[in-house]
Formats: sequence, structure tokens, C-alpha cells
Amino acid sequence: MSGGDVAGILGAPVYEAPLTDGGTRRFYHDAVSMVATWRVDFGAGGRVQDFAPATTSIEFAEVVPGQWKKGDVLMKFGLPDRMEAVPGKSQSELIYHYQENGVRAAYMYITLDPDGTVIGTEAVPVFLRPSHR
Repeated sequence: MSGGDVAGILGAPVYEAPLTDGGTRRFYHDAVSMVATWRVDFGAGGRVQDFAPATTSIEFAEVVPGQWKKGDVLMKFGLPDRMEAVPGKSQSELIYHYQENGVRAAYMYITLDPDGTVIGTEAVPVFLRPSHR
């Protein structure tokens, strides 16, 4: 399957990043749910090599605070739905809207220190979204 085939199914990618092997990783929003994001890896020849849902509870569980950087997060999940400063702190948050465990709409907050290192994650159901956010 080519990039054109994928675009015909999922639309235009919302984020793209180069892979070390000369290929490209592209992220697509699910046109139906608008909370699912697909990660599709293309080889150097433009053919699909791998694809998977990018924003799931299982995928977010792989984030390692203290080790992951902002670039690692973007490469794994694509662009967040929002990026916000944490009020009163020198931190920022990458906020992803997703289906927690494939069922409940939720937000994943990935908190970064000023150097861009992940210092924490928090999954919050949409209906419990904290007021400070």
C-alpha cells in the first residue's frame, strides 16, 4: 500500500517525521472518531512498512518519565491536540485526546520540564478534566 492509498482512506497526515532508515512516519486522525490517531511507517520506497493506533492506553504506558524527551513523544504519538503552559510552574503539557482502553473519551497529559524532558503523565477522563487545565 502506498502513501496515496493511505491518504485515500485516512485523509491527509496531520504530522510527519523522518525515520532513521530513510522512510517516513506519518500520523493520521481517524475521520470517524476524531479521537484515534494512526501511526503509519513508510519505507524509503513509499510503501507501508508498519501501522498501528498511536494514542492508546497501551502506547501511552510506554512513556518513561526522566528518560523520554519531547521529540520521543512526538515520534511516538504525533502532534498533541493542545500544548499548554502549566500555570504557576515552568512546565508545559502535551495533551492528547484519545479513547482510554478503547471505550471512554479521555485526555492524556504528558508534562515536560523546561528542558523538554518528560516528568510525568496523567490520564484523565473527559468528564473529570481538572479545572486547572
